Amino acid sequence: MRLLFVIDYLGAGGAQRQLTSLAVELVRRGHEVDLFVYHDIDHFGDELRAGGVRIFLHRKRRRYSFSPARELRERFREGNYQVALAYLSVPNFYCLVAAAGLRRRPKIVVSERSFPIGGIVGFKKGLLERCYPFADHITTNAHHMREHYRRRYGWGDDRVTTIWNGLDLEKFSAPPLVRAPGEPLKLLCIGRVDRNKAWHLIAEAAGLLKERHGTRFRVSVVGSNKPVLADEFKYREELQAALKRHGLEDSWEFLGARSDIPALFAAHHSLVHPSIVEGLSNVVCESLACGRPVIAADAFDHRQLIQNGETGWLFAPSNVESLADALYRLDRTPPEQLAAMGANARKFAEQHLTVARLADEYEALFERLLSGGPTGAKRDSSPPRESAAVAEAPHDA
Repeated sequence: MRLLFVIDYLGAGGAQRQLTSLAVELVRRGHEVDLFVYHDIDHFGDELRAGGVRIFLHRKRRRYSFSPARELRERFREGNYQVALAYLSVPNFYCLVAAAGLRRRPKIVVSERSFPIGGIVGFKKGLLERCYPFADHITTNAHHMREHYRRRYGWGDDRVTTIWNGLDLEKFSAPPLVRAPGEPLKLLCIGRVDRNKAWHLIAEAAGLLKERHGTRFRVSVVGSNKPVLADEFKYREELQAALKRHGLEDSWEFLGARSDIPALFAAHHSLVHPSIVEGLSNVVCESLACGRPVIAADAFDHRQLIQNGETGWLFAPSNVESLADALYRLDRTPPEQLAAMGANARKFAEQHLTVARLADEYEALFERLLSGGPTGAKRDSSPPRESAAVAEAPHDA
């Protein structure tokens, strides 16, 4: 197959990571894959070029511009592509505009990668989504997002499919980390410092446990900590104030953007992920692959990813008491049980989170689109949905 992938830029984001892995794997299988971007940020460029993927860069000059759609339209005319796959709302929009009215065009597949708790999207995202009925197919990387589109448009599996993320399990692996007696648990948080990541919940929960039980943690936050928007400056100040109020400033470290994620997992006991906007979280998947238990909000597809007491714990979203209880349970877990949880996490990743499985499912979808057959997934690679006991508030004793 001759394929064109479309995304805004090649920065170090989760969507960019997934599209890169998929493109390189499909080239390895004998397909031709080109990639179109419209911002000159090139974190994954070398990996893509080394994997045989051609990159077409169009530099978008203004924030609001149709120039990427015009350039894509020329690509569609000249490239003889069979399928175009776009990731994220704005690239999805440009892809659909570029294809509008063309007599000969590729099949258009758009993919959504994140969604807020409660399903209330912003005005801009909601406006862009109004174009999605013109796509040949929609993929999401999480079931809760697929259900949103089913309800909104009345679509079935013939129009919208969930395909979970995939990881390079050779890269994302880590040896067990044994906790020494009396050593504070080392907690890893991955994501930029903004309100949607909800790092303040960890500060408040850690403060409660420090006051009630004398519990101590070492927390590392990995991701951009350079505010750009006004609310990001405000949130950073609020987070620092919470740390100061609970006397936690010396136990938190902001590491900035990093590329050595597997090494960071190797140096920490667990991932804590309170985010309130997600698709299928890459960092949760990476933690499982590296054999590290996960504490995450009981939302999105986390009930399928995380089994309470086996690969981590879930807590009620945005609930400090519930998060504190999950952290308390983690802190009281014996080292041998933590090791067993890590082994369970790695086994889950090997069964459900491989790049080969990701490529299998996209390859099958593209082939069904081109053959004119039904495009619903032949099989659902994710485990069945199960109810999960949410962590309760900690006892004061």
